Amino acid sequence: MDKEARNQIFDISRGLGIFLVVWGHVTSNPASIYIYSFHMPLFFFLSGIFHRNEQFTNFLNKKFKRLIIPYLYYSILIYLFYLAWFSVFLEIELFNFKNILNIIPFNDTVSSPLWFLISLFEVSLIFFLLELLFKNDLILTFLAILLGLILVLISKKVEVFVNYFFIASSCSMLMFFSLGHLIARFKSMFVTKKQHFIIIIFILFMASFLLLNLHYNNKVDVRSFYFGEVQWVFPPIAILGIIVTLLGSIILGNIPILAKVLSYLGINSLGIFIIHLPLFEFARPMAKLIITKEETFSYGLLTAIICLGFAVVANAIILKVVPQTLGK
Repeated sequence: MDKEARNQIFDISRGLGIFLVVWGHVTSNPASIYIYSFHMPLFFFLSGIFHRNEQFTNFLNKKFKRLIIPYLYYSILIYLFYLAWFSVFLEIELFNFKNILNIIPFNDTVSSPLWFLISLFEVSLIFFLLELLFKNDLILTFLAILLGLILVLISKKVEVFVNYFFIASSCSMLMFFSLGHLIARFKSMFVTKKQHFIIIIFILFMASFLLLNLHYNNKVDVRSFYFGEVQWVFPPIAILGIIVTLLGSIILGNIPILAKVLSYLGINSLGIFIIHLPLFEFARPMAKLIITKEETFSYGLLTAIICLGFAVVANAIILKVVPQTLGK
């Protein structure tokens, strides 16, 4: 039961995370500065929790199947989708035909969320190789955090070429991945009956997270290796966001309906992550039928919920018909 409870907490965290990813991609979303301040570190942190030592060829085959194969499939499919969309609903002259070249992720991808697949593959591989060099997890985590902090702090002072194939972004996220791997030793602490205590701690951490974001207004884009005007504040805000998500997941785990929905989203988060962006083409006009003002909190939230619904249905169909495209 404890193992099931721990897994559910992390599934709920991924479910919250994927909802925030979708919501964050709504154009002119007032909540985006809060979402972008921690949502990608959250996913790398959770990925680190489930990282396992194994034989190198098995590891490489699994990661290639789970990350690179879907990346290639959906780079082509999403390119074809937008080609058809521009041909039918917009002007084909506006379509960027050269975007097909971004299947090779030199400094961009066909669809912006797909960068995460490349980056997670890189982070997992780098961490695996570092584990071979450093057997002590504390030393490994310290070095990963040190590398991440250095990259974040110098991010504005280096040329953009350091992020070819998103390698700089990946190395900066290594600190969250390694923290997740270290925390995996203490997963039992996420199962507790002291709900009142958890709620109090949640409120305190949430207040700190919101106040820091309000004070510094630090816009972050991990994909672009941009950590805002105040780089040093990014790591603590990201960690606060991760803690708030985990605590919130413990609380929501006691609400059966929400726990079930968020767990389902979490289990299917990778597929939703991959396919959701083109589905905004359908979600936006539907949301606008109800809320006409686009630059509002309510419009952004409704658009995200509709898009997420489409993505859940599309993901279920894909898993039924062509599961291999999602690495299954």
